[in-house]
Amino acid sequence: VLFGSFPIAHCRDPYSVVRYLAERTLPRVQDALRLKLPVNEDGEDGGGPSGPAGAGAGAGRGGGGEGEGGDGWSPVALCEALAGRHNWRSRRGGRPDLYRAANWLLRGALAGRPGLVLGFLPPEGE
Repeated sequence: VLFGSFPIAHCRDPYSVVRYLAERTLPRVQDALRLKLPVNEDGEDGGGPSGPAGAGAGAGRGGGGEGEGGDGWSPVALCEALAGRHNWRSRRGGRPDLYRAANWLLRGALAGRPGLVLGFLPPEGE
């Protein structure tokens, strides 16, 4: 998806691709885009399972398996913060449109938008 061999619009679960992107970009996506961790209704920081990706891409908080440094950022939290910044809301319920935010992130990475450039270091020689 990130290299253009599969259409972004056909991706059913963009949150796993957002996780892959967030784990492999430096500076971190949330730092490059200057995003702030969204606040839940409970008043706690975090991007727990709120929305359509609740259990889909391992979107829950906690554990060391988040891949983004364990600082509370998950793919859903990234998309929620981005949707909140751009004021992208779903038609029903007025919740943040997470799918649109994920789509925007992936299209930006494919286009090479500043802060979203995906790159790989060559393997270390033996």
